[in-house]
Amino acid sequence: MNPCISRRAALFGAATAFAAPSSRAFAASATTVPFRYTASDDALADLNRRLRNTRWPDGEIVSDWSQGVPSHRLRALLDYWTSQYDWRKTEARLDSFPQFRTEIDGLNFHFLHVRSPQAGALPMIMSHG
Repeated sequence: MNPCISRRAALFGAATAFAAPSSRAFAASATTVPFRYTASDDALADLNRRLRNTRWPDGEIVSDWSQGVPSHRLRALLDYWTSQYDWRKTEARLDSFPQFRTEIDGLNFHFLHVRSPQAGALPMIMSHG
């Protein structure tokens, strides 16, 4: 059997024995390791400081999205991130789900494993990017 297929089956199909977390950020094989992320207060303060110190380019010369995201949209998002967004609340919500890390085909994956409350539910994989 193709080792890539067997790793995927182990990760997304059959039950997997989870190894103890290692000191590495990601597993080096088909092993999955439990994961929990906690941002340091210093990292969050640094991010907030860098967002507040954003150097904005001149305004767009068009009124649509053909030159990218309009600066007024980005400024509003940045204002939300620096004045209203609560990372700790988001972090707690993420940590309420079982999270794991693994490596598949040389790529590192962070995933949540959430079972459906419905018996016999069709498994689903959602990803971004």
